[in-house]
Amino acid sequence: MTPFIIFAHARSGSNNLAACLHMHPDVRVAEEPFHPEYSVWNPGEPNYNQFIVDIATLRQSLEQLFSVFNGIKILDYQLSEELYTYLLGLSQYKVIFLRRKNLLKAVVSGFIAEQTAVWRASDLKSHGEKKYGELKPLPISEVRDRLRYLAELQDLYRGVTARRPDGLTLYVDYEHLYSSDVGRNVEALSAVCAFLGLSALGLNQVDQFINPARAKISARVNYESLPNYREINDLCGSDRTGWLIPADEIRGKADAR
Repeated sequence: MTPFIIFAHARSGSNNLAACLHMHPDVRVAEEPFHPEYSVWNPGEPNYNQFIVDIATLRQSLEQLFSVFNGIKILDYQLSEELYTYLLGLSQYKVIFLRRKNLLKAVVSGFIAEQTAVWRASDLKSHGEKKYGELKPLPISEVRDRLRYLAELQDLYRGVTARRPDGLTLYVDYEHLYSSDVGRNVEALSAVCAFLGLSALGLNQVDQFINPARAKISARVNYESLPNYREINDLCGSDRTGWLIPADEIRGKADAR
């Protein structure tokens, strides 16, 4: 199979997508090898984050990674724009471009994860849910800054991947992969497998990663646990980058008053 890259941003469901693909017998994915803590999480592995300083060392790292793995999952902030622009231009790799259309939820989800230390469903311990009742207000200026930065990166790298040869890039939306309809989620995952030339995975294999009842932790109730979630929605939400509360629902409540 053609080696592949899952290129994603934080809080876009990339951990669960990688976990799903790990269930396939023909797939080995290195998760975030460019993260500064990668060699801590994986003792014996190189610290690529420190080693990669230019295109030459990036090429060396890719050669080493793909001699062991046939896929890597990376996040958009872990290397420079110059290096990622080069990487996404390489035609020897397939690219799964994973994004969350609602960027505001992605940003707010990141803030909540920082406060609770709950980054994925498996992090929920006996007192995990209690943490959501102890959330502190988010600084509006920081939410805006992160949202602007994320939107700019998405525009940049979407443009880079648009120039790739046909058939080498698959665009996947978080909202299609982790909808409330499990059957639809399985179809979206099957499209990923087909793109990679893999046989489809059954629901029994991936249910814990793709069934929102088991895998999704950024539920609306968690956003609404933020003391200033309405302020965040009013001051940071937009039709382009998303809302915490749907715009039509806001209008409906206003009409009711």
